[in-house]
Amino acid sequence: MVESADSVLLCAAGDVALGGAIEEALDFAQSRAALIAGVRDLFANADLRFVNLDCTFDTTGPPPHPEEYLVHGDPRHLILLAELGVDLLSLANNHGMDYGGASLLATRDHVMRLGIRTVGAGVDLNEAGAGTVLVRHGRRVGFLAYASEHPWVGAIPAGPGAPGVAPIDPERMNEAIARLRREVDHVVVSVHWGKESLHYPPPAVLDLGRRLVDQGADLVIGHHPHVVQGIEVSGRGVILFSLGNLLYPDYPEQRLSFAGPQRESLVVLVRLSSAGAEVAELVPVAMAADGCLARLSEPRRSEALTEVERYSAVFPRADYPAFWQAQVRRAEVRRLWRVLDEEVLNAGWRGGACRLARLGRKNFRSIGRSLAEILGRGAGGGRP
Repeated sequence: MVESADSVLLCAAGDVALGGAIEEALDFAQSRAALIAGVRDLFANADLRFVNLDCTFDTTGPPPHPEEYLVHGDPRHLILLAELGVDLLSLANNHGMDYGGASLLATRDHVMRLGIRTVGAGVDLNEAGAGTVLVRHGRRVGFLAYASEHPWVGAIPAGPGAPGVAPIDPERMNEAIARLRREVDHVVVSVHWGKESLHYPPPAVLDLGRRLVDQGADLVIGHHPHVVQGIEVSGRGVILFSLGNLLYPDYPEQRLSFAGPQRESLVVLVRLSSAGAEVAELVPVAMAADGCLARLSEPRRSEALTEVERYSAVFPRADYPAFWQAQVRRAEVRRLWRVLDEEVLNAGWRGGACRLARLGRKNFRSIGRSLAEILGRGAGGGRP
């Protein structure tokens, strides 16, 4: 009989993709070791290690949305996560289905062959929404994972007879948490939600995180925005709204690139005990251009932690919806100006007009949504 400990230490980290600009480095053991050397001990010192796998490892199926970014990698590169000691991956996101349902299931098989467990995806809606239970020191920790169908995320949900990811459905989520709560000591819920590149969650995401804790989740872990967001302690629970990109390389052939705050993330050590969840340590991490991960050094480390406090401090504001909408407007104005500058002004008006015409449906829809949000007519924070 395994003796039960007083607590379990969970290491939670951000989004991971294993391809693109770091693909060559992933082919060699020495290079792989260099990529994770700066964070290896954080993972090694924890009892459980969890990240979000935001890519697919099978490209044989037809893409449901070929005009979108298609984030993929070679399945042999999954060895990096095994070397990092990852125990569990969330597959509930908007890139697991980049090449369709069969490819999602093939990716899951690749992961599980390495002894890494998965959560949040399956052959149908019931399997995708089923929990995964891991045991450490005699304590049972149950995990659930979900992804938003909102246009900001665009996850493809599983259906009654179709593979996909577990969608955000508050009623089903409440039932799953209640069912899992009866079987385990702790419940952890991962959610792929929110708006990219914004340091503040939409009001609906803020509300959902709190409701999940009220329903019995000890810890809620957010992904997708590609930047760090705030943290909230709610009763016995902790909500990590977005941990940012842990290891997310550029995909130059698709003109998908990250810079500045998109290359920083949080590795969070959370202690799960009979008292609930408690953040034991926040470690700001950065990914260099070559993919190597390292803790932030001073003074940037202190600045990053102060920023997390600032992002978190606004959550209780009565005018948070208006505050958040103002942040959206500013972000969209900056984004549209960047598109205009990069795609038109730098190419000259004639060349720029031709480049705009070649942007495709994805980018034109994105520009349309940006204009709607600037004018206050977008989807807003009404649903996660």
